[in-house]
Amino acid sequence: MHVREGREGALAATRTETRSVRPHFMLAPSLTCPASCAYCFGPNDGPTMSAETMQASLDFIDRITSATGQNSVKVTFHGGEPLAAGLSIWRQSLDGLRARFGEGGCEVGLQSNLWLLTNEFCELFRDHSVDIGTSLDGPREINDRLRGEGCFDRTMLGIRTAEAHGVSVGCIATFTPFNAPRWRQVLDFFLWIRAGPETAPTGTNTPTAE
Repeated sequence: MHVREGREGALAATRTETRSVRPHFMLAPSLTCPASCAYCFGPNDGPTMSAETMQASLDFIDRITSATGQNSVKVTFHGGEPLAAGLSIWRQSLDGLRARFGEGGCEVGLQSNLWLLTNEFCELFRDHSVDIGTSLDGPREINDRLRGEGCFDRTMLGIRTAEAHGVSVGCIATFTPFNAPRWRQVLDFFLWIRAGPETAPTGTNTPTAE
């Protein structure tokens, strides 16, 4: 009798503690990516998520949070390139999350190279307060040495497109043996575009300084 009461009390305490924690889910709506960064650990050739799979993902999130009593979540969309999944999948996911958690109950993040960003995407992300992040490793001559020719201009176009719609973009930078000695140039660049980089150190297998 005392053992049972003790277990029930512990379970009740666990449920209460769980409800105070915001779970963080990560969705990869696309495993394809138009870029070919030298050091990328992710896929760049793969399928995109179907509407049925997206619905199953939303149902999974709903089932877990309903069972645990958690009414506030964070969802980050990663890839591949998440925008490659298409606008309809994004509408389905964001509308579905808002229907379950309300306007302020779900913090949504996106990590993208922004090459596929359109005005329609920007309007959708602004309406759903999506927190957008992208990746640049410094100014054009540094970034394109690591990420491929033309990558800098395409990502910068995406940043400016987002800003034109009132959507701010954060940025991460990966430091390698090539751009680490140029760290001041990289940081000065981010101060210039006001992106405020986070850093993601990496190992070898990337272009090195000449």
